[in-house]
This record gives sequence, structure tokens and C-alpha cells, in this order.
Amino acid sequence: MMDNNKKFDELINESFEYPDNLSGVELRFNKRLIKEKRKKKTLMSSITAIAASIIFILLVNINPAFANAVAEFPVIGKLAEYVKFDKSLSMAIENEYVQEVNLVDWDGNNKLLLPYVIADEK
Repeated sequence: MMDNNKKFDELINESFEYPDNLSGVELRFNKRLIKEKRKKKTLMSSITAIAASIIFILLVNINPAFANAVAEFPVIGKLAEYVKFDKSLSMAIENEYVQEVNLVDWDGNNKLLLPYVIADEK
């Protein structure tokens, strides 16, 4: 009986000894978990920003009331001006008011390219 108790005590003591490979498992797991959470958070915020941008561009181009209301705000109004599709350019292309000229001019090291011009009715 004593022999069994000794063996049992030895087994219990052995069970408290961790293998060397397991010494940093919890720390590595926590680091990996934090990295995955950060990656997921970045992905979700990117998707949200892209969706908001697409909705803003669509609203500015589809809804004139929204475009006019947004135009009154200083920064957002300028942004709306940049993302608004210009129908006059597409109409000029359709009505063949676009003329290719392919002009190039140099000002020192700066190059100015003028591939086409749009003629108006005047």
C-alpha cells in the first residue's frame, strides 16, 4: 500500500512539471490572438470606410438635393465637387465636340500634355 502511495505521489509531482516546449505557449497564443483581433478590426474598418465612400459618391451623383445640401459644407462640399461625374464631358464626347491635338510643352523640367480640346458652341 505504501508503495502505491509513493508511486501516486511521484506521478502527481511529474504532472506538475511542464515540458520545455509548453513554457511560452500561453504568451504566444495571446500575441497571436491580439494580432488576429487587430487584423479583423482593420479589415472591418476598411470595409466600412469603402462602403461609406461608395454610398457618398452614389448619393452625390444620383440625388441632386443631397448634392446641393452637401455643397454648403466647406470640406464635404469640395469633396462632393470632386466625386461628382460631369455629364457635360460625356455629352461633348457623344456629340463629337472633342478634338485630338496631342500638344506637348516644356517649362524647364515640367512637361505639359494636352491630348485633346473640347470645343463649345461659341
